[in-house]
Amino acid sequence: CCILLGTGQFDQMPVFLDQMRAALSPVSKLDQGEYHCLSAWYLLQVGQPTQAMGEVEIATDFVDFCGSSIPITLVRVVHAQVHLELGDPVAAGALLEMIRQDTRCRRSSGIQWIINLASADCAYAQNRSAEAEHYCRSAFAHARQEGIGMIYGLSNRRLGAVCAKALEANIEPETVRELIKRWHLKPPASESVSEQWPWP
Repeated sequence: CCILLGTGQFDQMPVFLDQMRAALSPVSKLDQGEYHCLSAWYLLQVGQPTQAMGEVEIATDFVDFCGSSIPITLVRVVHAQVHLELGDPVAAGALLEMIRQDTRCRRSSGIQWIINLASADCAYAQNRSAEAEHYCRSAFAHARQEGIGMIYGLSNRRLGAVCAKALEANIEPETVRELIKRWHLKPPASESVSEQWPWP
């Protein structure tokens, strides 16, 4: 499911989500939170951020009830991405700051990778280029050393724009190009793209 969403293969997702919903137990709050989070990510990816907001708010209620740090973090990442798509980077930034302040998340390098990419996106959205490049350097240096991780919760379109900015700033270009190829990212249409973009 995460591979399908991360690589932009959305055609199979409605069937998968229907099957997942049918199998949900009413007493399993964490599973219900995951279902609504995945639904929100799917709706975000297919350009329906308003509907995604409804799903991610339901997911938030479930994961907050359970109190497990990683599900809470992943739901907040999706929530922040939805806010960015709806034009509210301040709300997105507040959610990401909550995540960064949670010391439990620092134990997972994979989670830090996602947080840094989401934080770079949010900073770029607010024209804070130096801050965004700091997060890009942290994310892509880690990926160069440890390998490229899952991009759970991130918008492919937005991540493509972050990668274009990273290439423009010459931040870990080999690793950035590998991320683009692995997750089938497309360059942003609204701006010039570095010659370093790995065109097919």
